[in-house]
Amino acid sequence: MRIDKQNHVVHLVVGNSFAAITTPFLKTEFGTKNEWPISVQCTGASYTEKKNQVDLCNSRQRMKHCALWISKLAEELEEIVNDANDRLGAYLHKGLELEVKPRELRGTLEGGFVQMVYVETDIDRILARLVDDLIERKQPPKYIRDAIKKNHSVVDL
Repeated sequence: MRIDKQNHVVHLVVGNSFAAITTPFLKTEFGTKNEWPISVQCTGASYTEKKNQVDLCNSRQRMKHCALWISKLAEELEEIVNDANDRLGAYLHKGLELEVKPRELRGTLEGGFVQMVYVETDIDRILARLVDDLIERKQPPKYIRDAIKKNHSVVDL
């Protein structure tokens, strides 16, 4: 994101990405009453960047699930990420026979005071597999049906 001399944003952040999910925290101070860890998750469209420029007309659109966790303790964060990857792996690998390859980006804020990790997973193939099963009148795996009933979503981390 570039800002001109009058503090106007020249480029807008679109879709689900690390930049989009962290933008609300740019001018935020965490108070003493925050419950840690802080978790932000979203599912939606993302766009492929070519030559450092997003071309919304010709770029392919992908569906992504993105999650950002912010914690004071690296150990707590490691436990959260491992648990999330295990749960996601169970849904995708065992039930839909898809490989799970989440991408992780880790960082430290304020000299090590706050740890964060960002994980994204492309869900295009997941949705395509579910739709194929529904068209052929097959039922999705039981634990996916249970998750939908319980949380009104396809994937619950």
